[in-house]
Amino acid sequence: LNLKASGTEQATGLGANATLQMVRSATVRFAGETLTEQTISVLPMDFVESEVGHETDGSLGFNIFLKFDILEDYRANRVTLVPPAEFIAPKGYTSLPVIVSGNAALVQLTVGGADGKPVKGLFLIDSGGIGDIVLRKTFVDANPSLQPKKLVGIPSVINVGGRVDIASGSLGLLALGNYSMHDLQATFLRSRSEEHTSELQSR
Repeated sequence: LNLKASGTEQATGLGANATLQMVRSATVRFAGETLTEQTISVLPMDFVESEVGHETDGSLGFNIFLKFDILEDYRANRVTLVPPAEFIAPKGYTSLPVIVSGNAALVQLTVGGADGKPVKGLFLIDSGGIGDIVLRKTFVDANPSLQPKKLVGIPSVINVGGRVDIASGSLGLLALGNYSMHDLQATFLRSRSEEHTSELQSR
């Protein structure tokens, strides 16, 4: 690509801190738009490739999507980017308040363990995360009712900052706006390095 790094920055991910190479003043052509003066981070994509099962050249950043209203249709394998002035909400849609913090979008969720006791938390919106929902160890420790009766260790993943130890278990409830989902498979972070992440922030 003939891109030259012009500096480094520290990033925090599931695998703790990592140093990223930064390419500045790049031009990106995307969805019929030409975006100039963009900043590109260079980092290993192993953690994405291990999830999707094939080679991945990169990921689109938060700042790109800020310019559009986004419609994701997983069944149709389609993402539609709409200029905000032209956006018309689909019939029957549910609007949820989103908290934008730094370069992350967060949403308030209610989750419950096998006993159904509801616990509220602030969750990172991740359209390609590991499992239906990811729970931080400190959050589960502070809310023992979320601890499943059985945890199954699964292969660790490589994320920003390194390898992350994870396990899979059941979660009784997830409430998002007007929607309630039951008996989900949750991913539980088990490594110490996950304490540095914002995958979930309890309140």
